This record gives sequence, structure tokens and C-alpha cells, in this order.
Amino acid sequence: MDAARGALPDDIDALKAVLLVERAKALEVAAELAVARAKASEDVALIAQQKLRIAKLERQVYGQRSERSARLVDQLALAFEELEAGATEDELTAEGKTDTGRCWIYLRDDKPFGGTGPPAAMFYYSRDRRGEHPQTHLAGYAGILQADAYDGYNKLYLPTRSPGPILEAACWVHARRRSMSLPGGGGGPAYWP
Repeated sequence: MDAARGALPDDIDALKAVLLVERAKALEVAAELAVARAKASEDVALIAQQKLRIAKLERQVYGQRSERSARLVDQLALAFEELEAGATEDELTAEGKTDTGRCWIYLRDDKPFGGTGPPAAMFYYSRDRRGEHPQTHLAGYAGILQADAYDGYNKLYLPTRSPGPILEAACWVHARRRSMSLPGGGGGPAYWP
């Protein structure tokens, strides 16, 4: 270490030049790492896709052996979708062309419940996922909201909220993901009776 210190120039401008070279090398290494991570994510997503295809083909060839196998195929499909989304995010990050943002999507279709209003969809964008965003988007709404268990929605469910509380209709997909595991995954029980 002392020999390396002795090799450094004493001139401030020369030190700045060395520092700039080292920073450039560090940026190159970081870019290579991001590309490698993107490739690894893509490979994992491809493996999951192939496992899903195999499971579906086995089901077609051998028939539905049990309800459990149908649930496992559905789980493989969910796992693949999540891995594919993660791989896409990693690829965009590796290209250095992206910034994480959020798209808030609110849907309405009351016809199955006797409503007369037309179906509708609203899309909002934000740079983060702070709870203030859904509170602003739904400031004038009172009714039912089906959403995930994100804590940012909690203020919407308060009884003192104006114009009235929103009734939470929980998303069961998230509960299912935590309670079921793929074979060999070592998570929770294989199914919920």
C-alpha cells in the first residue's frame, strides 16, 4: 500500500486526472455489472417460462391429475410474470435510460352489480409510491376499493375520512402468493385448505 501511495503524483491537476480515470473505470464496471444482472434476470425468466410450458404440456398429455397440479401451473404462471417484469426492469436499468416511476390505475365497472354508469379507467403517473398519491387521486371518492395491502392506502379507509371512508376489498392474490409455494421452494404450505 505504501508503494502505491508513493506512485501517486504530487501535482493537484495530475491527481484530478487520475481520479477522473478511476471514476470512469468504476462507471464502466458498474455498467458491466448492470448488464450482467439484466442477463441473469432474463435467464431466470426464460427458465421460468420453460418450466411453465413444460407443466402445461404435461397437463395436456397426461390430463389433469389433481386440483393441486392445476394450482401449481397457475403458480408457475404467476412466478413467470413476476420474473419477466423484473427482467425487463433490469434490462432498462442496464441501458441507463430509465427512472423508476409508478402508474396508478383505477378501474370501474358497476354493471355486474346493477350500476348504470359506463366502465371507466383512470391512469395517473408519479415518480414514487408515496401514500399521498392515492389520497389525492381518490380525494372525492367514497365507495369500495379493491387494492393490494400497500400501507399507503390506509388513510383512505379511516372512518373520519371526508367525503367518507372507502371500504377495503382486499386483494387475495397477495395472500395466496404468501401461503402457497412451488415444489422445492421451501416457502409455506403447498396449499390452503
